[in-house]
Amino acid sequence: MRRITKYLKQSCQLSAVGDTTMNKYGELQYAPEITLVCRREPCTRDIQTANGAIVRSTDRYYLDARRIIHNDDLLDGKVILQINGLVDQFGKLVGYECYV
Repeated sequence: MRRITKYLKQSCQLSAVGDTTMNKYGELQYAPEITLVCRREPCTRDIQTANGAIVRSTDRYYLDARRIIHNDDLLDGKVILQINGLVDQFGKLVGYECYV
C-alpha cells in the first residue's frame, strides 16, 4: 500500500482522452468513465493554459499512480487543466495533484 492511498477516501469519475481523434464537431473523443479513489478539495487557482489563456480552477484532486493521468482528461466531467506529480523520498511517482 502506498502512503498516499490511505488518504484517498472519496471517489471520482475519470474519462481519459482517446486516441486523439475528434468527432464531427471537432471535439475530443473520450473513453468510457471509470471510477477512481481520490481526495477532492475546493481550491481556487488561476492557471495559464498552453495557448496563453488564464482559466480559473475550482477543485484540486489527489489521485494515486495506479493509472496514468494526462492533461485534457475529464475528472467528474471537468477538464484537467494542470497536473503535478507527487514523488516519494526514493524518487518514485506515487500520485498526482490535478487541478480542474
